[in-house]
Amino acid sequence: MDNFVSDSNIAIAILDCIGDAISIQDTDFRILFQNRMHKNWIGDHTGKHCYKAFHGRESVCEGCPVAMVFKDGKPHRSVRRNFTDKGPRYVEIIASPLKLKNSNGDDITAGVEVARDMTERVAAEIQRDDSRRMLEDVAHGISESILLLTKDWKILWANDAAKKLAGQNIIGQFCYKATHRSEAPCNTLDEPCPLSGMKSYEEPKFVEHLHYDENGDKIFVEVSAYPIRNEAGEVDRFVHISRDITERKRTEAEREHLIKELGIALANVRQLTGLLPICMHCKKIRDDKGYWNQIEAYISEHTEAEFSHGLCPECRKKYYP
Repeated sequence: MDNFVSDSNIAIAILDCIGDAISIQDTDFRILFQNRMHKNWIGDHTGKHCYKAFHGRESVCEGCPVAMVFKDGKPHRSVRRNFTDKGPRYVEIIASPLKLKNSNGDDITAGVEVARDMTERVAAEIQRDDSRRMLEDVAHGISESILLLTKDWKILWANDAAKKLAGQNIIGQFCYKATHRSEAPCNTLDEPCPLSGMKSYEEPKFVEHLHYDENGDKIFVEVSAYPIRNEAGEVDRFVHISRDITERKRTEAEREHLIKELGIALANVRQLTGLLPICMHCKKIRDDKGYWNQIEAYISEHTEAEFSHGLCPECRKKYYP
């Protein structure tokens, strides 16, 4: 038939359509086949030894995945880094065993090697790792205690400030155990759990709590919790940030105590203000009703002052010579 195409041609056509570089090597590491992508990548080297053609070596490469396939008959994977004029190139190599028929009809083992350019993916992973490290460095440099929690209050990650406050081994603990020394989540009206209060998970929650440090000492903290959504848009984790406000609470308490004391003192103080009409001879003071009063009587009535009588040296000489 004119339209007949052999099975081998169909297989080659299929392999040529694949975007990965594919080669087949016999047990002597001689190249039996390369698909179009493989030839476009490194050239046509059919019939040559792979280590010579691909790597310019005189012997099999150390850690060669195809060699490991010939050894145990199982698939193997490795990632190689090559340097080009455009920078490093990362190649993922997956080798698998293959059974072929030789001219005598006997089965011989060959290795199928699939190579995939991983440069862009590795570069993205490196950039992502660098960004993660940078963010972690920033988080570790923040003085506030930062925890990453699951929905059931388990600590997944903590910055240095949190570890310094609650202990170095808080990862994997429940936050109420690490910060409150409690066996159950917070549920009091005075100290509601910010996670429990975020039923809708739409907005962050702010509360004030009494925590305990690693030594069991009490500290006052301002806690804020923020929901984190996964790719499906579901909330599965929380950022828990607490700021030590112990000094602020102490200052507020001292200020309130001082204000209270001042209020009591002011309530007991009665002052004389304004212009007081006083007699220039007898020193009596005229009140608002027009009556003249002894100066000590007037002052005692309008202030908290009390009088005790005595004689000054001049009056003693004058009246009791």
